[in-house]
Amino acid sequence: MDLSHVDVQSERPRHPIPVDWVSVSNLRIPFHKLEDDGVRLASAPVISAGIGLPKHQRGIHASRTYEAITSVLSDLDLHGIRLGGDVVGEIARKMLSLHSYGSVSRVVVKAEAFYWDKTPVSNLSSLQSFHLIYRADGQRLGDSIHVKDFIGVKVAGMTACPCAKEVIKKIYNIDDTPLPIGTHMQRSFAKVIVQNGYGIKLSDLLGLVRSCFSNRTVEYLKRIDEAKLVADALERPRFVEDVARDIVHNIVTVYSHIPDDNKIFVWVKSLESIHEHNLEARICISFGEARRHIGF
Repeated sequence: MDLSHVDVQSERPRHPIPVDWVSVSNLRIPFHKLEDDGVRLASAPVISAGIGLPKHQRGIHASRTYEAITSVLSDLDLHGIRLGGDVVGEIARKMLSLHSYGSVSRVVVKAEAFYWDKTPVSNLSSLQSFHLIYRADGQRLGDSIHVKDFIGVKVAGMTACPCAKEVIKKIYNIDDTPLPIGTHMQRSFAKVIVQNGYGIKLSDLLGLVRSCFSNRTVEYLKRIDEAKLVADALERPRFVEDVARDIVHNIVTVYSHIPDDNKIFVWVKSLESIHEHNLEARICISFGEARRHIGF
């Protein structure tokens, strides 16, 4: 049966309003071995690929999005692939090639990853997890397609509340004690995305973000390690706002060579221990604007 003339997606929409993104999301592609920058990744990264839909097009051809993803990946050795911005950027480019009516594309790949850390006192090995994020934004400019690559991480840490700590010190008149002053603590998460292509190593970005919490989280702890982790966190109390600002400050300081017009996206969430609600802080800022604020 010839269905070549059945193209509902190319019909005129009832209301000529452009749609920012139409995505195929939560697509998993199996990889038998996947490594990047010294970390081992989980076997099924989650891919989301979207296209901007113009006002004259009723819908996208979703199969073309799937084709864009699988055609790029099929050209690679899936048994030893190094997932990175080049692969994700090529998918974003392929999206615009197949969706001829679109002018912008976005591809996001998220994967759980693992790395080895050391406990603070006993120096034992602890396997830690985090999420890596690769993003590529494509734009059609005339006859050419331009792609921007982004790299990011999402990782857990500890935050100790500075407000409760100061109030306790005041109530009990213990300003001069050398002992750690108690306060409530939270398990928190930070997600950071920055534009890639400037020599940013995944492991360095991960370490930078973890250093901005009151302390890191560690899976494997002996009693002496647990005590050290808690005591150190109490000496570095942080609001989620502090963590978000510290991340931006450290990124623009460490990556001083990245141009001013590049963007930093930061999101920090605290799972509050003494409330049923949580707290979040978000910053979206250019390198140049951040540098002007901190006088860098």
